[in-house]
Amino acid sequence: NELTTEAKVLVKEIKNRGSLHNEELIRICKEKKICSYEISLALAKECEVIVCDYYYLFNPFVQSTIFKKLELELENVILIIDEGHNLPGRVTEMLSSYLTTNMLKNGILEAKKFHYEGMISWLQKLNKIINELAEFDKFNKERLVKKEEFVDKVKKFLDYDELIEEMESAAAEIRKKQRKSSLGGIAQFLHQWAGEDKGFSRIISEKYSRYGPINSLSYSCLDPSLITKGIFDQIDSGIIMSGTLKPTSMYRDVLGIKKNIEKEYPSPFPPENKLSIVVPQTSTKFTMRNEAMFQKMASLCSQFLELIPGNVAFFFPSYDLRDKVGHFIESKKKLFWEKSEMSKEEKEVFLNDFKEEKEKGGGLLGVAGANFAEGIDLPGDLLQGVVVVGLPLGKPDLKTKEIIKYYDNQFNCGWDYGYIFPAMSKCIQSAGRCIRSEKDKGAIIYLDERFAWKNYYSCLPREGLIVSNDFAKMLKQFF
Repeated sequence: NELTTEAKVLVKEIKNRGSLHNEELIRICKEKKICSYEISLALAKECEVIVCDYYYLFNPFVQSTIFKKLELELENVILIIDEGHNLPGRVTEMLSSYLTTNMLKNGILEAKKFHYEGMISWLQKLNKIINELAEFDKFNKERLVKKEEFVDKVKKFLDYDELIEEMESAAAEIRKKQRKSSLGGIAQFLHQWAGEDKGFSRIISEKYSRYGPINSLSYSCLDPSLITKGIFDQIDSGIIMSGTLKPTSMYRDVLGIKKNIEKEYPSPFPPENKLSIVVPQTSTKFTMRNEAMFQKMASLCSQFLELIPGNVAFFFPSYDLRDKVGHFIESKKKLFWEKSEMSKEEKEVFLNDFKEEKEKGGGLLGVAGANFAEGIDLPGDLLQGVVVVGLPLGKPDLKTKEIIKYYDNQFNCGWDYGYIFPAMSKCIQSAGRCIRSEKDKGAIIYLDERFAWKNYYSCLPREGLIVSNDFAKMLKQFF
């Protein structure tokens, strides 16, 4: 329960060296055969500033463990949250849980591997329950489920709490032999499913995976303030900041902040270095999606590639739409197609290849809210233009409807808080890849007629924003 003499010596050595990159710290600790995580905690204990992931503060279990080790109290913390627009989504994701027929199949394989024969029949019965709940009509592959609907079916073959206990116990033993346990994930879902109703939705749905259709039972959090409110009430003070924290009143409401000051600042960069145009010639509305519309969008994207020198990034609402439009794009420039699942190394290689194309110019075909729409820097002449192709509105599925209904009841702003504002935040984040410093120069184009509509237009940064179809003349003059 405490550092060895060797570890204490290492902590002293590292303190004398000053700040280290985490990879460097890991390397030093590996050489000494000492745990770099524990060394980081020991160093953090004496630090004034700690940089960490949201989970260290907003996951109750992780927070209590870390704060205990650091001998730290929330009321002594000044909290600075960067990229604050991501916080509500990260917290609701953290508080949500899923049980799929695929997870249960993996659980059965694990139980067989480690000889938990009795558990196999329980898992098979759980699988049967999920398939029974998944009774859908022809056109709608999802429906709401009540807590008792699932719990009562489980109780027919075993006491609910006893099932959780048995699975957790087996998972603990399995983790001694391998790092992860499928049974642990199933037990965690069963535990969470028995939780509160307010601020959550319970949905059974049919999803499509690479293995074909699977049934998924979800316990989804709709309200991040269930966790964040308590933390913001306890801390000494805090700052939540982002380039896309708009409207600030929404973040105040959804995060449950009672005492606050809201500030908005204009861009510090020269306005003449940025050209912002809304081109209202196409639409990505579901009712308007057809081959003729995809060809028109591709024709405009081809023109943007021609008119904007150097590298241009296109951000679409989804990979599916990107593929349908991208298929028709014609350009002398090399096109770079983002993949949905990319490792850290793949992202770096992809970005470096794109950067190297800056002289001839390349086209990055990506997705808003995905790998390259935020958190990356392409300063100077590495990126000359960004085109946001359409609105990345959430799927109008049952969960989205539940979020809209919930925020309507809470704040009378369901449509805005649950649908429009999160999509516009993704658009502004994507557009922000272009101008990263006072020396950068670039064009930002919003391609969709709805960007000119009042409720969407009012969310966009207004500095120099023009709605025009005469983009060719404007781009030629600008560059």
